[in-house]
Amino acid sequence: ETKDMALAMHARARAGHRVEVPRHAQVLHGRETWWDGAIDPVPMSDGVGLLITAREITERMRDVAGEQNPGRPRAQAAAAVPTMMPPAVAHGVLADSLEHLHSGFFVLDRGWRFLFANRRAAANVGLEPSDLVGQNIWTRFPGPVGTELHKAYRHVMDERVPMSVEVKGTLSDRWYRVGISPTGVGISVLWTDITDRKRADDALRESEQMLTIIHDRAPFGIALTRLQDRVIVGVNDAFVGMFGYARSEVIGKTSVELGISDPESQARVAREFEERGVVRDLEVTRETRSGQARVLSLNLDEVLIGGRKHVLTTVQDVTDRRRAQQLLEAQLAAKEQLARVAASVPGAICTFRLRPD
Repeated sequence: ETKDMALAMHARARAGHRVEVPRHAQVLHGRETWWDGAIDPVPMSDGVGLLITAREITERMRDVAGEQNPGRPRAQAAAAVPTMMPPAVAHGVLADSLEHLHSGFFVLDRGWRFLFANRRAAANVGLEPSDLVGQNIWTRFPGPVGTELHKAYRHVMDERVPMSVEVKGTLSDRWYRVGISPTGVGISVLWTDITDRKRADDALRESEQMLTIIHDRAPFGIALTRLQDRVIVGVNDAFVGMFGYARSEVIGKTSVELGISDPESQARVAREFEERGVVRDLEVTRETRSGQARVLSLNLDEVLIGGRKHVLTTVQDVTDRRRAQQLLEAQLAAKEQLARVAASVPGAICTFRLRPD
């Protein structure tokens, strides 16, 4: 029953509510002690944490018991339980822990005055903690008034529910994740500098955008297939334009299923890829959706995406180049044959090119 009650209190606190822990007895080192306390939700970078404060009330309970049982010697009652950490010492331990946080932490009362600020929070604005205590946050720092951060503070103060926001600082170009929680006296704020993460995210986003532009606007076809089953998972505009299919018709199919390739030809490409690990400038004949045969030059490379092996294929249509090369080879062969005939015939042979006029 006690365990179920504790789990229920923790669940309520994680839902954003301050929970008062009722008076209860605990046996420590074989002796009975009495406690009460509170559980406050604290937004953390990976979710909602719990700030649990406990207060020993054994002496107070003994006083109550003494009043109810005047005949019991106080010394006997006092000897029944060892002395635990005094509240003042517990407060000092908590304050020292908050001082060593890598994040900024402060507490505001319902009048928006600082009740506590750790050194990290004060140093971020070039001050000492004592410079902030008693100051109204919006009078001392009017910059955020009207911003998303200001609205978040007011929402938590009024609605008594925790929330977190990611905002850019008003005094610098740094980015912060700010967790705000209701407390018995007002709100607590825990912020973490996430500038490096934001910059990394922005750099990754820019890189993805550049790759998307290169992929979609490349003048040659690009296809990405799963190595395991050769299913196409991505193509660019040039690829679908080359074969006459819509992108939605290509994704999730193999080239054999689309009729672009035949099993024998695909197997030949697969064998070369397995033997060499790459394929370079391999010419094959493939069919478009309309049944037109095209001569293509393939390059295949293995890539890892999400820990899975894929094949990146680049495709260049060399049909016109191949036809021009074949025509040139035919012309050269005709000239060679004519030269052989001329060499075998006695006398003179003249060739003429007639003009229309």
